[in-house]
Amino acid sequence: MTVIRAVFRDGRFTTEDQKEIDKFKKTLVEGELVEISYRKWHDTRSQRASNYLHALLQRYAHSTGNALINVKNELCISFGISLQYGPGFEPPGWGGHFVEYYGTIYFRKTTKEYTIPEMCALIERIKVACYDNHIDIEDLEIEHKDWYGKKNDRA
Repeated sequence: MTVIRAVFRDGRFTTEDQKEIDKFKKTLVEGELVEISYRKWHDTRSQRASNYLHALLQRYAHSTGNALINVKNELCISFGISLQYGPGFEPPGWGGHFVEYYGTIYFRKTTKEYTIPEMCALIERIKVACYDNHIDIEDLEIEHKDWYGKKNDRA
């Protein structure tokens, strides 16, 4: 599934993602039926929050000497949203990655699809993990003091 954003103006939908539409059209044969869904756009996360999350993950990785991808998988499985893979596993309605963590396979939700409350909770838990491991993040807290965007973004 490909998701594109469109703007409604003068009774018409227009998009800046025409290349995606053209690419999809090349996979179709004349007269083929396609599904199109509409919903009002809602930005589910803050770019500032994403930047802060990745700054924390990089600091944690650097301080522990572990690879960034391993740290991200570990902390997102431990403190974020993931499902254990096994018999009866059904793919959830969100995108993610299969990750092996201590011999167990998980389907870890991609942080690109975290809602603002989910991202806030993940960041707060990772900050606690940094404190617990004596990782200095004071400069990151100052630099990203407005990471949650508007005051009501934390709700």
